[in-house]
Amino acid sequence: MEEVRPAGDLLVGRVRVEVTEPFDGEEHAGPLAWALSFGDLGMHEGHDNPYSPGHQVDALTLLVGDERQFPLELGSTEHVEGSDRDGFIIEHGDPWRVIAGDRGFGHDADAEVGAWAVATVLWPTTGQDEVVVDVPGRSEHAERPWSQPWRAVDAPVEAEH
Repeated sequence: MEEVRPAGDLLVGRVRVEVTEPFDGEEHAGPLAWALSFGDLGMHEGHDNPYSPGHQVDALTLLVGDERQFPLELGSTEHVEGSDRDGFIIEHGDPWRVIAGDRGFGHDADAEVGAWAVATVLWPTTGQDEVVVDVPGRSEHAERPWSQPWRAVDAPVEAEH
């Protein structure tokens, strides 16, 4: 964890991801987002819209008591028009949501040893001086079979300036 700091009623988390070694027998380690993302499945039931790409920081959760707080999202039930990854025009009248954090983090390219980046995510404030940042192996609606779960315990929340 680079930092966790308050910003009004929000917590801003910044986590550094660095490739220290490739997978066993592999030349590359895969996208940097694997450590922070549920991938293109998304964490929500029926979360299959093209406005929520797989390389985002949607798996960075806070453990508060016996609850898991996912990153904040922006969303709407309004009609959306755009293009998919192949450039085809699409229209949706379905609800959509995007993570309030780095979308497209680490992009699709396999990362080499030594590659690194810092991802930013927003959570609701917890009122705690320390937080537990947890990336689960699965949520109620998605799994992360390609990546190990991890946890940063007692991450200090910096004082508000």
